[in-house]
Amino acid sequence: MAEPQLSVFPGGGRVTILDPGGPGTPTLFEVEWRDPGLKRSQETQAFWKLVNGHVDPFWFSFAGTRYEPCHFEAHSFKTEQMGRGQRLVVRFFGTKAAGKNG
Repeated sequence: MAEPQLSVFPGGGRVTILDPGGPGTPTLFEVEWRDPGLKRSQETQAFWKLVNGHVDPFWFSFAGTRYEPCHFEAHSFKTEQMGRGQRLVVRFFGTKAAGKNG
């Protein structure tokens, strides 16, 4: 039986590794969009809802490495005021997928 296909995190935004993790510990990522347009905000929020927030897994490609499974950190989808603009931020944990490239 084929493995179910996981959803793919939408690209774009500035990716920061907050904690590189290690053996048996996933990497913690933060993705930030400054002054995201309405379309970007809606797309990211739709993806959050698709994977039920922090419940369902997804995969993410960063710097040629695939991270699978990934899970959002609970309550990490935030829109914040930043001076005159806005900032959209989301955090998630990801485990390097053995034998898979992004």
